[in-house]
Amino acid sequence: MPYTEDPVDAPTRPGTSLSFDSTIEDIWTDPDGLLRRLRAEEPVHWSAPEQAWVLTRHADAIDLLRDDRTFSGDARLASGEAGSRVRGVADRSPLPYDSVLSSAGHRDHARLRRAAASAFAPASVDALREPIRALARDLLEAARGDELDAIGQFAQPLSLGVTLHLLGLDVLPSSSDPGGHDEAARLTRLADMLMRASQYGPSAVARQTSLVDVAAELAAARAEIGALIDALSVADGSLLASLRAARESGRLSNDDLVALVIFIATVGQAPTAFALGNALLALLRNADQLSALRADPALFAHLIDEAARFDPPVRVIRRFATEDTTFRGQAIRAGDQMQIVVTATNRDPAAFADPNRFDLRRGARNHLGFGWGNHHCLGAPVSRAIASEGFAVLLDAFPSIVASGRLELMTGETAGPTALGILGRPGTASERLETARARDVASLSVPRVAGNHACPCGSGRKAKRCHAAR
Repeated sequence: MPYTEDPVDAPTRPGTSLSFDSTIEDIWTDPDGLLRRLRAEEPVHWSAPEQAWVLTRHADAIDLLRDDRTFSGDARLASGEAGSRVRGVADRSPLPYDSVLSSAGHRDHARLRRAAASAFAPASVDALREPIRALARDLLEAARGDELDAIGQFAQPLSLGVTLHLLGLDVLPSSSDPGGHDEAARLTRLADMLMRASQYGPSAVARQTSLVDVAAELAAARAEIGALIDALSVADGSLLASLRAARESGRLSNDDLVALVIFIATVGQAPTAFALGNALLALLRNADQLSALRADPALFAHLIDEAARFDPPVRVIRRFATEDTTFRGQAIRAGDQMQIVVTATNRDPAAFADPNRFDLRRGARNHLGFGWGNHHCLGAPVSRAIASEGFAVLLDAFPSIVASGRLELMTGETAGPTALGILGRPGTASERLETARARDVASLSVPRVAGNHACPCGSGRKAKRCHAAR
């Protein structure tokens, strides 16, 4: 079943005949199923499985996101067991909670964004376009053979390589060595470990490594990455140079600087790779749009936004009530979790005409695939540049592009291909192309090729039910 009927709900919460449960994959893959019903019947819906209010209308989501005073992104405000767990993780984090862009409270979030904003200004992004094309060409040149894993050999290293370039490190990561040169490899390795510990707690690192004294190792990693950030030789005008200047002027603390670099090198760039994968998957499944893109290069500018609307890499935005209030007639308690289901808001017919159609000519940027308002993704302009420039290079290199039939997907609140095989370079044997077309990715269903992955904290639980994911 795509959803459950007549759930057992808390007696003090509104009863309902519907129940949103994010672990049921059919909910995400059927836009005319439960999400459509909730939008029509219960747009502000209490979900017992999620222990949260679920919003599915675009206008409601915008109104809630605009009210930073009443609805905060700081998960430490959550009530009950969920809030206790978040506060426990925050207390044990090797990075100060208010120095991490994704978890900082409103004032700290705004302060951190201001310090990094210059690197994402239009002129700075335009300066990235030729390096993006160069990185894309080098990646395709390095990937020999007819078949290319468009994610592991292209989207992921392209996203990471552009991020490192933005920071000031001119290295090209390869599929076999994502860190590239030694300094970048050290930075990304340490950043991954520290960000995992800050999100899921030191125990998550202990479960996935052979470290004996995790606290000591994390402290050493924190000191090492701080020293590395100070020692790196980077160009004037790079993001890292700007962040160092902000620290020297007192606008950032040293903790802020370290946490921002770690965030940008890990969480900040990962959704771009998923968005690129979702964009390519949508093009392969919509031949008319692929043809339109080849015929009109101006449509490259709309590719990543339409992909993020149609199949967002981040499916849920969370906010937490700072006080007792009402929203759309529902009584909201202080600490209540509000879940904006981006997959639903981005398919709201009140906001988007023919919303279930992937249409590059739509030109819509009022979707929530990159967040909204004060929490709109800082790197969205860079993602647009990576998509428009990188895909232009990819499609030039694959004039007969077709899916090979290999598809692996991550599902959950962050969703997209983790592997996607393509063929179509000049010289590809015609029989291989015909075989690939017969196994086209459009015929593969998400539930058949994907699962609800285990939580990265290492608990062994499904990601949507793990304490760390809450």
